[in-house]
Amino acid sequence: MDHVDDDAPIVEQVQARAALAGNPSDGYAGAVLAIPVDAYGATVILRKAVRFSVSDEISGHRIFGCLDEVRAAGSHLHSDDPHALILATVAYFLQTTNARLQPCAIEVSSSIPVSVGLAGSSAIVIGVLRALHTSANYPLPNFLALASMALNVETQWLGITAGMQDRLVQVHGQPVLMLFNAPCDAGGESTPGENRGNTAVLEPGAGFRFLVAHRHRWSEPSQVVHGDLRRRFDGGDQMVHAAMTQLRIRAIAAGNAFAAGDAKLLGESMDATHDLRASMIDLVPDHLTMVKAARSAGASANYTGSGGAVIVLSSSDKIESAARQSLKKLGCEVVSVGVDPNPGLPTGRHQSVRRTE
Repeated sequence: MDHVDDDAPIVEQVQARAALAGNPSDGYAGAVLAIPVDAYGATVILRKAVRFSVSDEISGHRIFGCLDEVRAAGSHLHSDDPHALILATVAYFLQTTNARLQPCAIEVSSSIPVSVGLAGSSAIVIGVLRALHTSANYPLPNFLALASMALNVETQWLGITAGMQDRLVQVHGQPVLMLFNAPCDAGGESTPGENRGNTAVLEPGAGFRFLVAHRHRWSEPSQVVHGDLRRRFDGGDQMVHAAMTQLRIRAIAAGNAFAAGDAKLLGESMDATHDLRASMIDLVPDHLTMVKAARSAGASANYTGSGGAVIVLSSSDKIESAARQSLKKLGCEVVSVGVDPNPGLPTGRHQSVRRTE
């Protein structure tokens, strides 16, 4: 076995995620099928250092004199504060574990577009949590516990409206069907505990080809979308309740289609999910334009989340090319996402990497 240098940097990479069907029913006793998007991701590098420091592409570099200073900086943050995600994650880790953290430098970079519904913030938090556990030689929790920790960082420490869907996909790094058994307090997504939902990791029954498309200037924070929807649901709006029931059914159908390799049924479930969303929410016209462009090419399309990115299922080279061209004409950035049977990594595998530089 090769020698592992304990002074080598710890590197964690977490992919973006895209919902295929069922969204946004996950906070309303619903279900969601979602996949990781390997075209985008967050990278966290943790190195041993003389003093604690954090850095990212937006806020630059910040050095701290001691661990207590880091802990204090991570408390009472707003989500827009410099290094908020990193500092809140470190402070949460220190408060909720008895781990001994040695001075280190944490560097974060991300290619995940911001506020378009691809789960960029949760990718950073999960990466930092994993790196901290490895650095402190503290046992990494199971998937559900790690997802819950990441959710707590954003909801309890930063006041971000969020739920478990993104985090469950990202901690597994595999396609997952999530069934949620109880509504949550807020935010349009659920916060299931051990007995509040089930997560099934799925292997595709065939190779599926997707496109993910977005425009930065068409982004929209999820809080804008979910606030009124939550009020209507809690107020007993029968149309919303009926739509959420149908979304759960569509997500389960999509999961069955995904596992069976049935592209036709999967596409139908994606289209139906979008149409049910449109029946409940006043969607942004620019976002609808992306869906219409994909459908006009013969593809199926749905929102990846709540920020305006879309995911497109192509059943042939001709359809994929036409959908890509139509989306690019709108000024969208378009990336390919492939999901194939028999992935190289066993289901649920994760390993922290120490990289020799």
